[in-house]
Amino acid sequence: MAFGKSKKVAEILVKPNDKSDAPMREKVEMLLEHFFPWSTSSLMENYTPEPEHFQEYTEKEAVLAAINFAVRWAQENGFKINIYTDSQSSIEALRSTRSRSAFIILAKKNLYLAGNSVELTWVKAHVGDPDNELADHHAKLATTDGENMNVQTPLSCVKFKITKNLMKDWQYNWENYDSDSGKRSRSFMPCVNKKLLVHNKCLVYFLTGHGPFPCYLHRFKKLNSPLCPCGRPGDADHYFFHCPLTKEHHLTEPALNHLVEWFKNVLKNRECILRLEMIFRFCEEMCNRLNQY
Repeated sequence: MAFGKSKKVAEILVKPNDKSDAPMREKVEMLLEHFFPWSTSSLMENYTPEPEHFQEYTEKEAVLAAINFAVRWAQENGFKINIYTDSQSSIEALRSTRSRSAFIILAKKNLYLAGNSVELTWVKAHVGDPDNELADHHAKLATTDGENMNVQTPLSCVKFKITKNLMKDWQYNWENYDSDSGKRSRSFMPCVNKKLLVHNKCLVYFLTGHGPFPCYLHRFKKLNSPLCPCGRPGDADHYFFHCPLTKEHHLTEPALNHLVEWFKNVLKNRECILRLEMIFRFCEEMCNRLNQY
């Protein structure tokens, strides 16, 4: 938020009365006293949002706090003002009818009550506008010695942080899952991704190598031999790429450096999924027959 006389604002905030080390609160009070001599020293408290449970807030909430401050000041003092901001997200938040944030709803209410006395205008950022550059300059100053404001963290931000932490923990566990099936699965999916969640049991069989395969069942003494009837070790890759008994359903074996992209393409290709299901149906019937001997 910037009032008129931008040059004087810069002088007061950056070096008020040669007190460059003065705290931001003192600088702001000197600014208010200079431009609004009829105001009391408690003006900052009058326009500070009510404390809430969360103290962290995003850049958008900081801009909305400044807009709300200016709107309430205009209402209290009977001024008609135009607020310029380069925060498109803040304007969209005020326009939205779906916001559930109490802080945004309060800012919208105050803006509505202000009526025609307050206008909100978007300006393009980083195009050399001196007033906008000055506002950005003081916004950066406020990050180091500005006045603390308690603004409720929006629900979307809380969800984002929770999801981010969960994904971080999931990735850590995924990378440190030290087993043969874990290593095989990571070769196709090195990074966790909610969009790559696998629900098809045949894909799980293929990724882990745990399924109706002689090599796997032999480990638990369910079959007498790990070999396929064709004479080769009966693991997942064998039936999917090499076994002559499943040749009609084979897919091209990917190169080692293309496993990730290959698996993504398989997930999107319905024909590949059908071939995979046919192969594992054959493997299940074959293992049932071998188990009878």
